[in-house]
Amino acid sequence: MLEQNAIHVELSSTALSMDKALAFVQTEEYGGIASFIGTVRNQNENKEVESLFYEAHTSLAQNTLMEIANEARSKFFPAKGKIWISHALGKLALGDKAVIVAVATKHRAACMQACQYIIEELKQRAPIWKQENYTKGDQQWLDGKSIIPTV
Repeated sequence: MLEQNAIHVELSSTALSMDKALAFVQTEEYGGIASFIGTVRNQNENKEVESLFYEAHTSLAQNTLMEIANEARSKFFPAKGKIWISHALGKLALGDKAVIVAVATKHRAACMQACQYIIEELKQRAPIWKQENYTKGDQQWLDGKSIIPTV
């Protein structure tokens, strides 16, 4: 877990909590809160998914998430605002939360733009890898923008 002023970044092998994210970002000072929750779905590319497994280069991933959060803050609300980013590691079942992004600012447009920027950049740049496990017993590391680990 990394925290810098009003930014919280974590990779967690325990269940992610939207309540914790909201408690961190919500203050009387900010009128807008935008959030994104990514969950494990039961199907991808016509294959029935049973579970996911996430792996990361932990320190590099945390630093990358902090970099993305700082970029979002400087682009969309340089003066004030709070950001929470948490990403799951390990095995996740259907419906489990894989990622949570929450952003609070004075106005809705800035927090919504920052939230979208963060999740899009996270998917492109963070060294976090996803393996899909299918109901038929096979599995596949999905080809993201980062290097796929060898297993």
